[in-house]
Amino acid sequence: MANRIFSEKGFTFIEILIVLFITGVLVSIGVNRFAQSGAIAGYNGEITRMFDTLSYARNTAISQRKEISMVFLPAGTATFNQYEVRAWDGVSSTFNRISDTYDIFQGVVCSASASDTLQSVDEIRFSRNGRISLLFNNSTIAAADQDASIGISVTSHSTSNVLTVLANSGIVR
Repeated sequence: MANRIFSEKGFTFIEILIVLFITGVLVSIGVNRFAQSGAIAGYNGEITRMFDTLSYARNTAISQRKEISMVFLPAGTATFNQYEVRAWDGVSSTFNRISDTYDIFQGVVCSASASDTLQSVDEIRFSRNGRISLLFNNSTIAAADQDASIGISVTSHSTSNVLTVLANSGIVR
């Protein structure tokens, strides 16, 4: 009888291993989901911040009646990892930075190109009436066609989105 009581007490080693294995699988799924949610939040935040910055540049150009630029850094490359807003100083004929320099969220790839030329855009310049002109290769300024648009592609992992700036009005969509 003593043998029988001893054999019915507790769990076997195999049962404990199975429970630990199932727990480990569930924890690894949760950690993976948590890591993905941080990347998605960073991507969505980048889209929102870029949209807000473009809208700010356009609205400032119209309200202050000066040329305002959104500059993508580094210039002359297919993708950018920073951007900032600059205002035209009519006295010294230079553009002065009027916003922070924003770093692109890690893991997000951004590029800007004109729809009519497919060239990489270094700068979007908003005029006093809100229309845009573009800076290519850090030197060539071209007024955008009325039907043209500038696409700012924001990509992260398997997600992609394009912000569009309409040339004739400067409206951001």
